[in-house]
This record gives sequence, structure tokens and C-alpha cells, in this order.
Amino acid sequence: GDGKAKRDRLRERFEERKDDQSYSMLFNELVNQGFPAEAYALFVGYKDARLAAQDGNNQAVSLCLDQGDYRTPLDLTWQIARFGHVWQRASYLDRVATVFADRGKAALLAADLEAKSAAETNRSRTFEAGIARVWAKAGHSEKALAIYDGLLRENPTDRGAIQAKAKLLVELNRGDEAVRLLRNPAGIGDLEEEIAAS
Repeated sequence: GDGKAKRDRLRERFEERKDDQSYSMLFNELVNQGFPAEAYALFVGYKDARLAAQDGNNQAVSLCLDQGDYRTPLDLTWQIARFGHVWQRASYLDRVATVFADRGKAALLAADLEAKSAAETNRSRTFEAGIARVWAKAGHSEKALAIYDGLLRENPTDRGAIQAKAKLLVELNRGDEAVRLLRNPAGIGDLEEEIAAS
């Protein structure tokens, strides 16, 4: 019928152009018309799928997980959240973490990212904070707090880590600890401790 003819036209256009626009049109048509296996095959076969995976609704990640493919979205998330455009990294990671969390797999994502990050020689503090958020989303708050503690050991005045840790402490009903952290992030009690810390 008309649906098949439209899919065929979009597939021909994609085969001719092999660009993000023709890919997106074909991918969305396949997903919206109920052809997840074809959409998945298109996604994993498209050489620039990494760019296409950055779509705001995470259809590609969801599709992979629905097909039982965890490796592709894990690898893509690492590439995009660690090395993608600076202004997209954190929001992409948070969106993907939600998709994994909705399936009860956020801990798998956090563990994979943490292992890849640990192997780096030039680790990113911002990315480490992102891993902490994923651990928290997975229900592993103590692992998240441990990451924030490590970031604060390296830089006791890191406002982002201080605020993120305080927010998590409040969510865990540990408001007194959050207040102490916000009042005295470096945990310095007197002048001698402050001199030693600097």
C-alpha cells in the first residue's frame, strides 16, 4: 500500500544520500509504522548513527534495548557523553540514563561508564559527576556519594560537586550532612587544617 511505497521512497533517498536527514526520515518512518527490526538494522548499519543517536527522544537507544542489544547503546553513550559536543554531553547522558533506569538497567550503564573512565589517563571531572548521577538514578546512592567524595578530595571547592552531593544527601533524608557540607565544603575546622589543606 501507500505505507510500503513511502518506505521504499525513503529507503531509496537514504541509499542515494547517506546523510543524517534522509537517515532520520527513514528511521522515524520505520519506527512510527511498526517496523522496529528494520529500524534497528538501519541504525546499527548507518556509519554516522552516533550522530543520529543524539536525538532528543532517544528512540535509537530505546530501540536497541528493545531488541536486546545493550552493547551498542553502551558504546554510543560512552562516545557521545564523553567525547561529543560539550554542551550536549551531560543532557545526553541524563536522558540515556533515564531510558536505562526505566528498564531497571541503569546500574549496567553506570558500571560500564565507570570502567571505561577508569581506564583513561585524562579523566574528566564533569564526566565523573555524570557517572555519579547515573549511579544515583540506579539506586546506588553510596557509589554516587563516593564519586562526589573523590571529586571533593581533588578539589574541595568544586561547587558543582558540592551542590550535587548536597542535593543527593537531601534526597536521602540526610539534610544535616548536606547543611554541614554547604557550610564548610572542605571540612576545615581551624586555621592549621586550612593551611594543611592548601
